[in-house]
Amino acid sequence: EVCARAAVLVEVSSGAVLYAKNAEERRAPASTTKIMTAIVALEKGNLNKVVKISRRAALTGGSSIWLKSGQRMALKELIEGMMLRSGNDGSVAVAEGIAGSVENFVRLMNLKAKELGALNTNFRNTHGLRAPSHYTTALDLALITRYALADRRFAKLVKTKTARLKWADGGKEVEIRNTNRLLWAMQG
Repeated sequence: EVCARAAVLVEVSSGAVLYAKNAEERRAPASTTKIMTAIVALEKGNLNKVVKISRRAALTGGSSIWLKSGQRMALKELIEGMMLRSGNDGSVAVAEGIAGSVENFVRLMNLKAKELGALNTNFRNTHGLRAPSHYTTALDLALITRYALADRRFAKLVKTKTARLKWADGGKEVEIRNTNRLLWAMQG
């Protein structure tokens, strides 16, 4: 029995839907938003680019990689922190580092969603904190995730258990652990 209000099971190679429960019902995507943030970042960004952390990024609520305004970090490190630790502050810094603003980056996210056929998805931010008109469906999320996992960089990133984040302005390093409990609960 599936307890979730909405769910879908998709066969990865063909995209065939094997199970669906309210799969086209619009729901808040929460931190799964960061899947699209990572896709756009990997496709549009220079991973070696050093990003200066803005006040907006540093003050973003929720899960964090402990960014402070004025610090500098490579885009690659920000993406790791965003995906492994679910760093909301990192997702804002990624957006600003690539597109100049969260709003410009969100436009890229929505364009990519439409390109992938995720037509019942609309992003309003890069991290998934609740916002009006920020939604997806289980089916759209499966389409987006299937696309993301086909990118070897994304696939490697989400199976990484731990990483060391290093700030570009020297000295500070922290080890982060992936928040995906399945990586710790199941071998392979």
